[in-house]
Amino acid sequence: MLNMNSYYIGLSCLSINEIKGGDRSGRLKQILSKEARRILCRLAGRDINDEIEIGENGRPFIQGGRIDFNISHSGSMAAVSFIKKESERNFSDKFRTGCDIQLIKSRVNMTKVAIDFFSPEENEYIFNGNKKESLSDLEMSKFYHIWTLKECLIKLKGLTVFDMRKLPSFFYCKRRESLCFSYEENHFSPSFFLYELYDRDSSYVLAVSTEGAFNIRPNIRWFTQSLPVKSIVEIKAAKSPPDTVRPKT
Repeated sequence: MLNMNSYYIGLSCLSINEIKGGDRSGRLKQILSKEARRILCRLAGRDINDEIEIGENGRPFIQGGRIDFNISHSGSMAAVSFIKKESERNFSDKFRTGCDIQLIKSRVNMTKVAIDFFSPEENEYIFNGNKKESLSDLEMSKFYHIWTLKECLIKLKGLTVFDMRKLPSFFYCKRRESLCFSYEENHFSPSFFLYELYDRDSSYVLAVSTEGAFNIRPNIRWFTQSLPVKSIVEIKAAKSPPDTVRPKT
């Protein structure tokens, strides 16, 4: 039974060893997508697949304004960010959530992607003033920190990856020794939670965001074997970098 005004991250780590031959990658995506829908229904407490609609911006939603969710999968992991509102306490009229999970691995042109899509402050966080083609393990993790944070915000707002350059910037605050987030719009006040997950042979970065849900932290629920999870940072946005609330780590 979920608590009133619940905010959950549902996670599943599947074994991919049984998938053999043919379009292995395509079938894995189908399996992970199906698993994410199973998690969503478990969190909702009923089968809500028939209730899901797609908005004009391509964002899935459920009519009635009491449930919001977002789905992501990568590698062998499926993730669902889920909010259920049973009362008006701690909620605005409009609340949303977004999530993104990424397997940490080397990709083609990662440095170019960072230069083209990330802000100068975000590139400074990743490269510390020393951009190069081959990323170290630490730089790769930081790349995925920024990518997943931006992706979960894109999914929350119903935008596309081509809007990434327009998003407010994350930056490393030396005085606070942590990531912070700045924005200009008075009504734009999302919160973010960033995690790293560790499998035996691989690592993942998971970012979730909420808008219109105040002072609610996500609870992590596993629906298969559980993996070690490290909470990296909680970011509450403010209007400008000097006023940014110090993230809780």
